[in-house]
Amino acid sequence: MKISHFLVVAMLLLVWAALPTEAQKAAPTQPAASGVQVLKMVLCQNVKDYEPQQELTTAKVGDVIVGWTKIQAPAGTKITHRWIHEGKTASDIPLKAPGRTWSRKTIHEAGNWKLQVLDADGNVLKEISFTASS
Repeated sequence: MKISHFLVVAMLLLVWAALPTEAQKAAPTQPAASGVQVLKMVLCQNVKDYEPQQELTTAKVGDVIVGWTKIQAPAGTKITHRWIHEGKTASDIPLKAPGRTWSRKTIHEAGNWKLQVLDADGNVLKEISFTASS
Protein backbone atom coordinates (compact mmCIF):
# COMPACT_ATOMS: atom_id res chain seq x y z
CA MET A 1 0.00 0.00 0.00
CA LYS A 2 2.80 2.45 0.86
CA ILE A 3 4.59 1.71 -2.41
CA SER A 4 1.52 2.54 -4.52
CA HIS A 5 1.09 5.89 -2.72
CA PHE A 6 4.75 6.61 -3.33
CA LEU A 7 4.37 5.84 -7.04
CA VAL A 8 1.31 8.09 -7.35
CA VAL A 9 3.12 10.98 -5.64
CA ALA A 10 6.22 10.43 -7.79
CA MET A 11 4.15 10.43 -10.99
CA LEU A 12 2.32 13.61 -9.94
CA LEU A 13 5.65 15.31 -9.28
CA LEU A 14 6.92 14.29 -12.71
CA VAL A 15 3.81 15.67 -14.40
CA TRP A 16 3.99 18.88 -12.36
CA ALA A 17 7.68 19.36 -13.21
CA ALA A 18 6.91 19.01 -16.93
CA LEU A 19 4.31 21.81 -16.91
CA PRO A 20 5.53 25.16 -18.27
CA THR A 21 6.17 27.88 -15.73
CA GLU A 22 4.65 31.33 -16.07
CA ALA A 23 8.07 32.59 -17.15
CA GLN A 24 8.20 29.99 -19.90
CA LYS A 25 4.68 30.87 -21.10
CA ALA A 26 5.60 34.57 -21.33
CA ALA A 27 9.04 33.93 -22.82
CA PRO A 28 9.98 35.92 -25.91
CA THR A 29 9.87 34.31 -29.31
CA GLN A 30 12.91 32.50 -30.64
CA PRO A 31 14.94 34.58 -33.08
CA ALA A 32 13.91 34.15 -36.71
CA ALA A 33 16.51 33.22 -39.30
CA SER A 34 16.85 36.97 -39.87
CA GLY A 35 17.97 37.43 -36.25
CA VAL A 36 14.78 39.31 -35.30
CA GLN A 37 13.21 38.50 -31.94
CA VAL A 38 10.00 39.94 -30.45
CA LEU A 39 10.84 40.43 -26.77
CA LYS A 40 7.44 41.86 -25.80
CA MET A 41 4.20 42.69 -27.58
CA VAL A 42 1.07 44.34 -26.14
CA LEU A 43 -2.04 46.21 -27.17
CA CYS A 44 -2.57 49.44 -25.28
CA GLN A 45 -4.33 52.82 -25.28
CA ASN A 46 -1.22 54.98 -25.51
CA VAL A 47 2.58 55.12 -25.29
CA LYS A 48 4.42 57.38 -22.85
CA ASP A 49 8.22 57.61 -22.67
CA TYR A 50 8.41 54.70 -25.14
CA GLU A 51 6.43 52.42 -22.78
CA PRO A 52 2.87 51.05 -23.26
CA GLN A 53 0.11 52.59 -21.12
CA GLN A 54 -3.26 51.02 -20.19
CA GLU A 55 -2.88 47.56 -21.75
CA LEU A 56 -5.97 46.23 -23.56
CA THR A 57 -7.45 42.85 -24.46
CA THR A 58 -10.66 44.08 -26.11
CA ALA A 59 -11.80 47.15 -28.05
CA LYS A 60 -14.89 48.95 -29.31
CA VAL A 61 -15.60 50.37 -32.73
CA GLY A 62 -14.12 53.87 -32.80
CA ASP A 63 -11.26 53.08 -30.40
CA VAL A 64 -7.70 53.83 -31.39
CA ILE A 65 -5.55 50.83 -30.44
CA VAL A 66 -1.77 50.94 -30.17
CA GLY A 67 0.23 47.81 -30.98
CA TRP A 68 3.52 48.13 -29.05
CA THR A 69 6.52 45.86 -29.59
CA LYS A 70 10.02 45.57 -28.20
CA ILE A 71 12.25 44.10 -30.88
CA GLN A 72 15.77 42.69 -30.69
CA ALA A 73 17.39 42.78 -34.13
CA PRO A 74 20.44 43.94 -36.05
CA ALA A 75 20.58 47.71 -36.63
CA GLY A 76 18.55 48.88 -39.61
CA THR A 77 16.20 45.88 -39.58
CA LYS A 78 12.76 46.45 -41.07
CA ILE A 79 9.65 44.85 -39.59
CA THR A 80 5.94 45.23 -40.33
CA HIS A 81 2.92 45.53 -38.06
CA ARG A 82 0.06 43.84 -39.92
CA TRP A 83 -3.45 44.61 -38.66
CA ILE A 84 -5.94 41.91 -39.70
CA HIS A 85 -9.74 42.01 -39.46
CA GLU A 86 -11.70 38.78 -39.93
CA GLY A 87 -8.77 37.14 -41.74
CA LYS A 88 -8.17 40.00 -44.20
CA THR A 89 -5.29 42.47 -44.02
CA ALA A 90 -6.60 45.87 -42.96
CA SER A 91 -3.18 47.60 -43.05
CA ASP A 92 0.56 46.99 -43.11
CA ILE A 93 2.72 49.46 -41.21
CA PRO A 94 6.47 49.34 -42.00
CA LEU A 95 8.67 50.02 -38.95
CA LYS A 96 12.35 50.09 -38.04
CA ALA A 97 14.00 47.87 -35.46
CA PRO A 98 15.66 47.25 -33.05
CA GLY A 99 14.06 48.85 -30.01
CA ARG A 100 10.58 49.79 -28.95
CA THR A 101 8.22 50.61 -31.76
CA TRP A 102 4.48 50.86 -32.23
CA SER A 103 1.64 51.48 -34.66
CA ARG A 104 -1.89 52.77 -34.21
CA LYS A 105 -5.14 51.49 -35.69
CA THR A 106 -8.58 53.04 -35.48
CA ILE A 107 -11.06 50.20 -35.14
CA HIS A 108 -13.79 50.81 -37.74
CA GLU A 109 -15.48 47.40 -37.62
CA ALA A 110 -16.55 44.95 -34.93
CA GLY A 111 -15.23 41.39 -35.07
CA ASN A 112 -12.05 39.40 -34.67
CA TRP A 113 -8.78 41.26 -35.06
CA LYS A 114 -5.10 40.33 -35.00
CA LEU A 115 -1.90 42.27 -34.88
CA GLN A 116 1.09 40.43 -36.36
CA VAL A 117 4.78 41.29 -36.37
CA LEU A 118 6.42 40.26 -39.65
CA ASP A 119 10.10 40.17 -40.51
CA ALA A 120 11.44 41.56 -43.82
CA ASP A 121 10.71 38.20 -45.51
CA GLY A 122 7.04 38.27 -44.45
CA ASN A 123 7.40 35.60 -41.75
CA VAL A 124 5.03 36.01 -38.79
CA LEU A 125 7.19 36.39 -35.67
CA LYS A 126 4.40 36.93 -33.16
CA GLU A 127 0.71 37.85 -33.06
CA ILE A 128 -1.96 39.04 -30.65
CA SER A 129 -5.69 38.47 -31.19
CA PHE A 130 -8.50 40.62 -29.82
CA THR A 131 -12.20 41.18 -30.31
CA ALA A 132 -13.84 44.51 -31.10
CA SER A 133 -17.49 45.10 -30.24
CA SER A 134 -19.92 47.72 -31.55
